[in-house]
Amino acid sequence: SGRYILLIDEPDSHLHVTLQRNLIEEFKKIANSQLFIITHNDKFLNYIPDEEILYIDSNRKASGRIVPIAKGYKNLIIKGLSGTIERIEELRNAKKVILCEGQTDVDFLNELLRITVEFTGQELPCLFIDKLHGIDTLCDKLLSYSRAYIDIVSPDAEWLILRDSDCLPISSQSDEKKRCLGYVTATSKDILYQKGYGVESTFVSEIDKFSDLIARHYELEPAELPAIKSIIESLNRRYKSAIIAVTDPIHKELEMHFNRQKNKRPEYKKFVFRDMLLEIDETNIEYAMTKTTLDKYLMDLHQDVVGRYTVQSDALNHSTIMTFYLGSIRRVEDFYDCHKTLIDKILTS
Repeated sequence: SGRYILLIDEPDSHLHVTLQRNLIEEFKKIANSQLFIITHNDKFLNYIPDEEILYIDSNRKASGRIVPIAKGYKNLIIKGLSGTIERIEELRNAKKVILCEGQTDVDFLNELLRITVEFTGQELPCLFIDKLHGIDTLCDKLLSYSRAYIDIVSPDAEWLILRDSDCLPISSQSDEKKRCLGYVTATSKDILYQKGYGVESTFVSEIDKFSDLIARHYELEPAELPAIKSIIESLNRRYKSAIIAVTDPIHKELEMHFNRQKNKRPEYKKFVFRDMLLEIDETNIEYAMTKTTLDKYLMDLHQDVVGRYTVQSDALNHSTIMTFYLGSIRRVEDFYDCHKTLIDKILTS
């Protein structure tokens, strides 16, 4: 009466979910055996204790050693929120959990943090930075992440959610923030809005920094900064007029995005497009800068610069302006104030 090893490949693949638990119970009745079941079925895994799950990913294969997952990891693996087991370890040790809208935001934030460390020598706290894959259902996602992470994240960890302003009227950000934070189960939590429509539009938000950035891109002398600032201020006034002109393509582009948000997000139902438009003028034009509009704006700015100076540089766009900014930082003082505010929030205990 020796012991047996049984290997079963996806026995649940064609079973109704109500029969899967019965199948597991029947397997457990097999005496003198060690049973291995291969499955990709998240519902099937719901019936298996964490300590009986062997999670096999590329890193585990490379190490040649597979051990059961720790308690609490199953929810993360099932929801696909964590990536590798190493990422879960980062989550377990995190002092701050930072959730961004997408990969662009994550990459930008990581680079800002890297530059901060390079120029200040400041040690980063243990951070877990992940993306939410957009926020059309933000509150549901925040609740899912909170529940999935509850057995892993320290109760003392602070949660920071970095979100785009999108088409939310500026005056409504505070109320919307309070509502969304109610879905995060952590005690210490905050939502930070980008200073503009999205991360790309933040570069338009501070005119002195923006003027300096544009002058450096076109390799103009510092003495030309007042002229560049004047060009930008004039362009902002033109765009302010275009935004409120119902027949203008810029107005239509913004209205299309507003309607999309309103159709997908319940919290936008109480707003009309005019609520957003009334709060945007030439001093905060960044809140109208979708990627498409920002690309047009930067091309118009290029034409204005070319009309005054002989330059070799091409026009920037919503992607290359971010790359140029990060590559041109030579000291922490080169950061935009809104980016410094974000970094300070992350680094403050």
